[in-house]
Amino acid sequence: MFKKLFLKILFFTFCLCFVLAPSLASASALNDAVTNLGTFVGKAGLPGDESITPVGIVIGVINYLLGFLGLFFVILIIYAGFTWMTAMGDTTKVKKARDTITNSIYGVIIIILAYVVANIVIKEVLKIVT
Repeated sequence: MFKKLFLKILFFTFCLCFVLAPSLASASALNDAVTNLGTFVGKAGLPGDESITPVGIVIGVINYLLGFLGLFFVILIIYAGFTWMTAMGDTTKVKKARDTITNSIYGVIIIILAYVVANIVIKEVLKIVT
């Protein structure tokens, strides 16, 4: 019982570190986020650069969320591969791992298509508006 709980906590911690490490390691990304926030405040009439717009912020949030979901599905594929390798011939575990890999691949495809569609739609809407 304790061993399973420990392994789950260890796996969760590993995944969390895997997700957060690039964000924490990139000081320029944090600097860009602070700069973008400052320039958005500049649009409200306060001192700052007016190069960032609310549309740019929405695009950034959408791209970040889609990237996070894509990373989640890639981690799920790795987990399913690990489950398959440690199944030791148990057909139910192998079937579960195969189904998880298949569904994760579908998820990655949907995320890529959502990214492409969102960027195309936003660019076309911006062309119409301007």
